[in-house]
Amino acid sequence: FSNLVSEITLTNIDLETAKKVYQIYQTNTFHNGVCLKMSRFNHSCSSNAEYFWNTDEQARDLRAVRNIPAGDEITINYRGTEVQDVNDRIQLLLKEYHFYCNCVACDISEEESMNEIEKCQKYKQLESQRTALEDAHGPNGVFMFVKIKQEVECLKEMYSIVKELKILRMGTIIENILEPGFDASCQGFYNMSLLNLSLPEKAQFLKDANNFATVGLQLSTLVNGAQQSTTLEWQKRKENPIEFFKEEQNVARNRQGLKTI
Repeated sequence: FSNLVSEITLTNIDLETAKKVYQIYQTNTFHNGVCLKMSRFNHSCSSNAEYFWNTDEQARDLRAVRNIPAGDEITINYRGTEVQDVNDRIQLLLKEYHFYCNCVACDISEEESMNEIEKCQKYKQLESQRTALEDAHGPNGVFMFVKIKQEVECLKEMYSIVKELKILRMGTIIENILEPGFDASCQGFYNMSLLNLSLPEKAQFLKDANNFATVGLQLSTLVNGAQQSTTLEWQKRKENPIEFFKEEQNVARNRQGLKTI
């Protein structure tokens, strides 16, 4: 705050009031504004509702992502964009939002905490491994279906872990796991089709693409609503995974001035 004040001129407001306003803004804002009503929802690391920016309506929406019994508080996850164990989450929330979290995901036993730490460490290992394999289906079109298979297996295991942890936003799971998993599976199937290979991996790639699309559609329906454009795209993925993948690839290649597939 001190650095900010040095860059602006305060008029008709004293320093303490300005500091209070700034702190309220910092602890209640979303990335593109405060949202007067939505900013009043309290946090839970395992929230029962989720917010997103609805590009169709140009508005921030809030939707329940699980059944909320009458009388229960509606909560949102202030973070939920990366896998963190309970100790890291508590420290981060204390630093950035100035409260000590004792939600259902943080109020756990020492044994549960150790188990969570192990899962988080495993997830991060898989995430690093997946990043190293990602170039297997890069823009140069190099055929490396074995590495693509390994990447898909990483993403499947990452999804299993976050399902158990229940601390990531569903929107983050869609963006960071399900979309890449769908794309990698389709790329593996497509590459094998080009070479007329009928190995068992080809059928598994298609099965995995369908599974990623099915889960993506389920989560997007929960988070975004059945008729939102993002959900409708997942519906298309589920109906015909490979054709959807090819269309998306062609759009990207057209932008780069490359020949379509």
